[in-house]
Amino acid sequence: MIRSAAIASMVLFAACGTGESDAPPAHPSWGPAVVMGNSSVPAIAESHFGPRLTTEQECLAANGSWGVVGESSAPRCIVPTGDGGTSCTDHAQCQGLCIAGSDIELGQATTGQCAATFYEMECHTWIYGGRAEWKVCLD
Repeated sequence: MIRSAAIASMVLFAACGTGESDAPPAHPSWGPAVVMGNSSVPAIAESHFGPRLTTEQECLAANGSWGVVGESSAPRCIVPTGDGGTSCTDHAQCQGLCIAGSDIELGQATTGQCAATFYEMECHTWIYGGRAEWKVCLD
C-alpha cells in the first residue's frame, strides 16, 4: 500500500509538466507542493485556504472529512466549499481558490471553477485576473 502511494505520488508530480522545481509549500498549512509559474505568487486572503482545523471534532463540526490523505502520515481535515464548480476568473470570486486543469498553458486567458474543497489534491492551475498563472501539485 505504501509503495503504491509513493509511485502514485511520483506520477502525480510528473503529470504537472516540465520545468517544475521544488518550492516552498503553496501555503503554510499545506504539506509538500510542486509549484510552477511565471512570477511570484500574489497575496491571497487567508480565508481562501479554509479554516485551520486541527482535531477530528472540529473537522466533523465543519462538515469536513478527517483522515490521512496523500503522502502525509498525519491526518488532516478536507472541508468542502459552498461554491465549488462555480465559474470564476480570480480567487476573489470564490470561497476557496479559482482553479483549472493542469493542461492549461501558463499565461493563457481562461475561466476556471471555484474549488470544491479548501485543499485540492493533484495538479491544477491557479487562475488570477482571467489568466492561468500558476500550476500547483499538492500531495
